[in-house]
Amino acid sequence: MKLLQTETKTLQEMVDKSIHCVSNNKLIPLTSLISLSVKDKTFTLITTDATNYFYVSAPGLCPVDDFEFSVFADTFVRLIQKMTSEKVTLSLDGNILIIEGNGTYKMELPLNEQGQPIKFPKKLNDEGKEICSVAVQSFKNIVNTHKASVAIDMQVPVLTNYFFGDDCVITSNKKVICYKEEEILPDYLLSPITLDMITSLGDVDVHVFETEDALLFKTDIDTIYSPKVQGVETFPVDKIKALITQQFDSRFSVSRKAILDVLDRLSLFVSAYDKKAIDLTFNEEGIFFSSAKSNGAELVKFSTCDNFKPFTCTLNIELLQDALSSQTEDFIDVYFGCPVGIKIESGGITQIVAFIDKSKGE
Repeated sequence: MKLLQTETKTLQEMVDKSIHCVSNNKLIPLTSLISLSVKDKTFTLITTDATNYFYVSAPGLCPVDDFEFSVFADTFVRLIQKMTSEKVTLSLDGNILIIEGNGTYKMELPLNEQGQPIKFPKKLNDEGKEICSVAVQSFKNIVNTHKASVAIDMQVPVLTNYFFGDDCVITSNKKVICYKEEEILPDYLLSPITLDMITSLGDVDVHVFETEDALLFKTDIDTIYSPKVQGVETFPVDKIKALITQQFDSRFSVSRKAILDVLDRLSLFVSAYDKKAIDLTFNEEGIFFSSAKSNGAELVKFSTCDNFKPFTCTLNIELLQDALSSQTEDFIDVYFGCPVGIKIESGGITQIVAFIDKSKGE
């Protein structure tokens, strides 16, 4: 039975989005599959990481009756991505999916315990209430500036997410804080994989809907189902706001590129044995950077300075590089003289990079 014929480019664009939600968890077979379905003549690819579900659709593409089955995502996606033919045809012969384009390829459908094609759970029963509409570019900007400060370990699980508040977006891995005054979503946590899916949607606006237990991110053709992340009330918003608003003794303006260039050279003389540590000495000319073994040192002069007071500290070079790379302006304001860390500001983005104790390897 012929299912559909479409331009290869159309199907390639669909699988390029869908793959963002394939987690290939060996303990959960569904996460290695991609569902092909038709309902009301709309062809949809569905993928899941066992938490989120990604629905990528092409309305009006398929004239046949409703159907749904699944195939192994890795093989299907890679085959479609490698095709160079103008069109691709999908057909079904029993439990065999036939893909015709440059040649003819056959994929056996995985079956459930009853010997039937595998179908994904229904997650879009509740359309929810629309709470806002946001340009996907806004989410892309947030990811670019905040991803370096998202926690990747589970010591404090809530910090593995992005916090969206009424007036700000915050991420913190306890070593670096990133704060931006911006109103996007009211008091929600979003996981990195949810944002990865959102940013794959293209240069469009996404409409955000809320159900009792999930957020839905919808465009005209795609839908992301993302269960609400619990614990938003435990995110340390007040503590972080207190840190970024505390008083620092001194401030100066400096070229971001100049510092990054120095750090790039200095990194050749820093190793894991040094705890990736570098020493910063703030003097009347600028910042003097030196490696832990003092076998690399360089001065970056500031352009302006307010209320200068001498200060020294130790930072992790990689954390500092990531923080500076996340900034977008040519010149940054650096605040120092506080016992917690240094503060970096530019373009509405505020970061705090914590000091480290070389003796403890923090």
